[in-house]
Order: sequence, then structure tokens, then C-alpha cells
Amino acid sequence: MADRKRDIRHAAAQLFAERGFEGAGTREIAEKAGVSASLLHGYYGSKMSLFKDILAEEAGDLRLRLSLALSASIGMGRSDRLLAAFNALIGWAGQNPVAVAIWADCLSHRHLAEQSGGYDTFRDVFKDVTPQLAGVRPEPWALLFGLAYGAMLAAATSGGDGQATNRWVANIAAVVASELGSERQD
Repeated sequence: MADRKRDIRHAAAQLFAERGFEGAGTREIAEKAGVSASLLHGYYGSKMSLFKDILAEEAGDLRLRLSLALSASIGMGRSDRLLAAFNALIGWAGQNPVAVAIWADCLSHRHLAEQSGGYDTFRDVFKDVTPQLAGVRPEPWALLFGLAYGAMLAAATSGGDGQATNRWVANIAAVVASELGSERQD
């Protein structure tokens, strides 16, 4: 059972990344996963439930990545800890292009973000790691969330143009560097 659910999630994630939530059908997902549509519905009930499960899994992975980076940065200054979190975020995004595409689709379509709870799930990842960034100004979860949200929207609006996305991320990194530089003056 676990293998089939994993296969379904993997197939759905690939299709959601390629075509967006609206463009991926449950029958197509089932076919790609090598299962019947009725089995898919038996496990998940609906495409939205499957989508939420994928978002939760990806959010857990990102939360873990951020927590590990912040744990490894204990004893460093505030700016270096925030930079460690930012680097973990960018590293996660670089290693998980399918997840980035899914989050970009979700966060760039208000109705989908609301129905799936995707916006809240994504925001909560950053709120959950806030205690590990105590003393960083501005609110660290808000800064990281803003950076991640910007990067995801950049990916969504770049039309697959990796250079455009990289320029957006470079601009975001410049803002972070500026914030970190001003914080070091404190």
C-alpha cells in the first residue's frame, strides 16, 4: 500500500509541476502511477486531497532542511544564522525543482492557495523555525517567507526561463545581503 501511495504522489507531483493543478487530471495521474483511477480515489478521495498531501510532504522536507541548517548554525551571529536559513532555502529549491513548481503554481493562484491551504502551510514552515532565529530583525519568519514567496512567484512567472528566475533570486539575495549588512551594524 505504501508503495502505491508513493507512486501516486510521485506521478501527481510530476504532473502538477508540468501542467499545474488545473491541468493535471486524476485519470492521467492514475495512469502515470500505474494504478486505477478508483484506487487513486480510494487512497485520496479527491485531487485536492492528493495535492494537500504533496504540499504537506514538501513543507515537512523544507521545514526539516531549515531546522537542520539553523541547528548547525548555533553559536553564530544573528546575521550568519539568517544567512544559513536563506542558503538552506535556496539549496532546497535548487534540489527540488518539482516542489518549487508545485508551490509556485499554488501560491500564484489565489483560489488554489485558499482551497488547498497552501499559503498557510507554506507560511507555517517559516513560523515554525522562528524560535531558532531569536533576535533576528525583522521578524525572521516574515523575511524568509517573503524571500521564498518571491522566489516561487519568480519561478511561476518566468515561463520556465531559468535565467529569469536566477535574476529574481539574485535580486532577492541582494536584499537579504543589504538587510544582513545593516543588521551587522547593530
